[in-house]
Order: sequence, then C-alpha cells, then structure tokens
Amino acid sequence: MPNPQLCDAIADGVLDACLAMDSTASCLVRVAAKNNNIILLGSVHLHTAERPDLEQVVRDVMSLVGFDSEDKGCDYHSVEITNYIDVKSSNPETPHLGPDPIPGGQCGTLFAYATDESPELMPLTHLLATRLSLRLEEVRKQGIVSGLRPDGKTQVSIEYKRLPSGALKPLRIHTVVISAQHEPLVEVEALRGQLMEHVVNAVIPQALVDKETLFHMNKSSRFVIGGPMADAGLTGRKIIVDTYGGWCPSSGACFSGTDPKRVARCGAYGLRTVARSLVAAGLCHRCTIHTAYTPGPSCDPISILVDSHQSIIKEGLTDSDLANIVRRSFDLTPSGMTRWLRLDKGLPLRDTATHGHFGHIGGIYTWEVQMPLTVE
Repeated sequence: MPNPQLCDAIADGVLDACLAMDSTASCLVRVAAKNNNIILLGSVHLHTAERPDLEQVVRDVMSLVGFDSEDKGCDYHSVEITNYIDVKSSNPETPHLGPDPIPGGQCGTLFAYATDESPELMPLTHLLATRLSLRLEEVRKQGIVSGLRPDGKTQVSIEYKRLPSGALKPLRIHTVVISAQHEPLVEVEALRGQLMEHVVNAVIPQALVDKETLFHMNKSSRFVIGGPMADAGLTGRKIIVDTYGGWCPSSGACFSGTDPKRVARCGAYGLRTVARSLVAAGLCHRCTIHTAYTPGPSCDPISILVDSHQSIIKEGLTDSDLANIVRRSFDLTPSGMTRWLRLDKGLPLRDTATHGHFGHIGGIYTWEVQMPLTVE
C-alpha cells in the first residue's frame, strides 16, 4: 500500500469512528505521514458528548495494513501521532433537526465514467491494476509469497481498438508492472518468479497476453525501504488511482476523511451510479458525466453534461438527450444522493481507501448498481 493510501485508510478509519458515534457527524479529516510520524488535520462536528479515541484508530489501521516495524516504513506500536483535528460537540440534549448546512457547502465540478469493456463497467486497465493490487495484498497476508512488506504498486497498459460504434475493444495487454516491497534477505530474481506465478497469472487474462507483452516485476531491483520512511504520504494524493485511472477528468477533491454527506463524496458516488445506469441500459457503450454544484445540501447541480464519446447505441438519441434522461431519473442534490445511496446508514468506508472506490460489486459499494431510467 503506497503512503497516500495509508493516509486515506487512516482518514476513513477516523471518519468511521466518528460516524459510529453519530451518523450525522460532519467530518473533514486529512492525514500526513513521514517516517514514524502521523499527523491528523481537519475538523469534526459531533452531536454527542462522546469522542472517539483517534490515536487508537490510527494504530489499529496501521496494524491492519501491516506497518508493524520501523524497518517496514513505520510501526504502529511506536508511531508518533500529532493530532490537530478540531473536535466540536453539540449539547446531546439539544434536538438535532436534520443535516448540517456545512456538508453540502462546497462548490465545484464532479466527474464519473463507465464503459462496457468489462462486466464491472470499468476501464480494463484500471480494473486489472486494482485486482493485481488486491492479489498482492492477499499473497502477502496469507504467506503465499514470503518476505513481502506492505508497500507496493501496480500498473497495466492495454492496446485498444476504437470500433465504429464508439466502443473500445481491448486487443492485447502491452505491459504489466508490479513493484513489491520486500525483506532485505529476499532474492529478487526468485521474488520476480513468485510474483508472476502467484499474482500475475492469477489476475491477468491469458487471452490478452501475447509473446510481446512486457512484464516488469520489481524492475528497479531491490525495494526494501518503503512506506513513510521512503516517501511522504498525504490524504487524497492518489485520487486518480481512487477513481478511473485517468480515463476521465478528476475534480481533484479528496474522498477519504470526507463525510459522505458532502457533495465531493456523495456526488462522486452518485454520478458513478448514473454513468453505470446509462451504459448498463444499453443507451451508450461508454460515457463521462460532468456536473457542477454551488453550496447547499439541497441544491440541484447547476449543469449536467453527458459525453458518450460518440458511442450512443439507441438510434436518434444525442448526448443532450442523455443529459435530460439523467435529470428526469435521478435526484442529484447532495441530500438526495446521500439518501438513495444509503450513505446515511453508517456504512463502513475504510475499505474504499485501499483499492479504489469504484468497480467493486456488492458489500458497502451501494453506488455500483444500475438504477431504472426514465427514457421517455
């Protein structure tokens, strides 16, 4: 897990702890990491006198990830935690009449994407890179590949063909890259073979591999020093990895540590449902959704743009028609998306911080569904 993802996991761990005490909590938490130091920043507003043990949350997340020794990058036993989070509590006897105006009080632009090149309606490059990352964590924690440490990176490049319909067809995998942190005594050449056998071969579809496919396993040779010891981490710095791997624009907003009532998070999740629904309904092969918001939890987006990338399937429809279908079919106010995504039900969000927020079916990922559309 790269350092920004560690920071994301801690930020969402703090968020989950706050929401467990008060499902209406307003949270905006950021985390920085370097060496054996974690810095917590931001603000939390709770409608209860209880306060979470934030230091214990940090240690629990780091332990779960596997940072249990300073040799690995940081140690949850001895890590120095500096807390600059401003926690405010309302009188618990004061009636709480609804969501604060603060969570919706952000303006900005939001984006989402969907494509029918994979059953998950995600770009195959990003989907496979995410699965490699998941598998790398799995073989480390289960001891299938010995000597691995928590830090690691994955990347997949694919050669595509754009069809006359506008759809994208993956032709072949061009390159697969894995960089896995390991113990000092690990033989790198042996590790490369294990990564190919237990990670690459378990994830990469052989039908897309040919004799010219490149596999770079720990190409820089030794990768012993990792985690916050090797590089500084900051919440939200891997937002492209968190979303669609560069296949559509990004708002730049950080998800982790941001409570789901804020438009930066509920909007990103809600628009993913919108994009999925348009593609799953057979209206287009792929699409990018772009909306803009002004402050306020009950505000409709001031603009909705759908770009089908010239891939509309249903004859006679235009991108403007798709945007009108979206307007008729979805409540895209922050409060509306929070409600129909069930983000106000205390869903644990920490798992979203480690292997991307999109493309995972089931569980807490309430946005990875198809919703009915009002076409006519």
